[in-house]
Amino acid sequence: MSIYLIHEGNYEAFKQKVAKLERKFKRLNCPIVVNEMESVFKTDDDGNTNRFIKFEVEGKAIINDWELVAAIDHINNGVIIRKVDQTAEIPDKYKRSDYNFCEHCNSHRARKVVYVLRNKLTDEWKQVGASCVKDFTRGYDAEWAARYFEYLEDLESYDGAFVGGWSTPYHPVKDYLCYAIECINKFGWFNSSSEYPTKVRAANYMIHPDKLNRQEMKSAGFDATRSSVVQEAEDAIAYLMSLEDDGDYVTSLKTILSEEYTTSKYFGYVASLGIFYKRHIDAVKAEDLRKKEHELKKEKSKFVGEAGERIERKLASFRYVTSVDSMYGYSHLYELVDIDGNVYTWWTSSAVDESTCVAGKTFKGTVKKHEEYKGVNQTCLTRVKIA
Repeated sequence: MSIYLIHEGNYEAFKQKVAKLERKFKRLNCPIVVNEMESVFKTDDDGNTNRFIKFEVEGKAIINDWELVAAIDHINNGVIIRKVDQTAEIPDKYKRSDYNFCEHCNSHRARKVVYVLRNKLTDEWKQVGASCVKDFTRGYDAEWAARYFEYLEDLESYDGAFVGGWSTPYHPVKDYLCYAIECINKFGWFNSSSEYPTKVRAANYMIHPDKLNRQEMKSAGFDATRSSVVQEAEDAIAYLMSLEDDGDYVTSLKTILSEEYTTSKYFGYVASLGIFYKRHIDAVKAEDLRKKEHELKKEKSKFVGEAGERIERKLASFRYVTSVDSMYGYSHLYELVDIDGNVYTWWTSSAVDESTCVAGKTFKGTVKKHEEYKGVNQTCLTRVKIA
């Protein structure tokens, strides 16, 4: 079994090469299996991170119980061992043996290459010359063996290399999320249509900050490595992964955040998680506040007056609740709370300017009825005046 790390820029070319080699190996009666395994990220000496795809290549040239294990080249009084299976342990004697000797015909003459074979049943090993290969491989000669290694070397030419084009830089996705969150903390959220989107500012600050960027960061007290920022990023990711939403946005974000690295192509998605999570937290806080206010209303609100009675109270709060369209036109519902915590409701066909209904003002109204809504005592009013 051999492992190859293929740069993503060579992925398609490598796949095409594999398909071609698989057909050729099959004709040689020694099929191979190539399995795509996983992505691997490697950082070069310049600090650039690139994505590679790991491939596992399995296959052996076995004919008549003998398998081709390695070819040994004799170059400059040394040897180069080219193994079919990189995990195979070749006996030491073949690394130091008389390179010109064939253990099959016992001949001793100058050779450019010899082949090491192993019997898969007896575990017997042989070093043989090119002309003797066919005696172990049912008539397949040295040309067959040479072609086999040539095909493997074609695969190896892609291993760890990047041929042509521009390399796509990858960046740690969690680090970038921290920068985006800190940008939102310090400057607010700006979407892609803004003059200076958050995703761009975060990228500028993280990847290659210039003098102006560094000055901005220092002036704002920017620190994407602060423990609170890192914790917020981790909480945001945990929240995202807990969602059962299978919509395009959440699905895409989950895919991106499940990887260790990402490209600038997806910075917009990653940055948006920062504001997506903050809005979730704001909504949770607002809901908690609403529940607390509701419980307080349940505790404090009492029915006021009797039906038909005109009452007068000091206003503590005023808010619009909803509107309803009927055959008689729109009706608007408002909620009033007096300084004692009593709750009142008022349906009216006229829209009210809430900015004029501030705490401390006096409101008058006629009691229409008393009712309970979600555990809160409410006094329903008509003909309300606020001054």
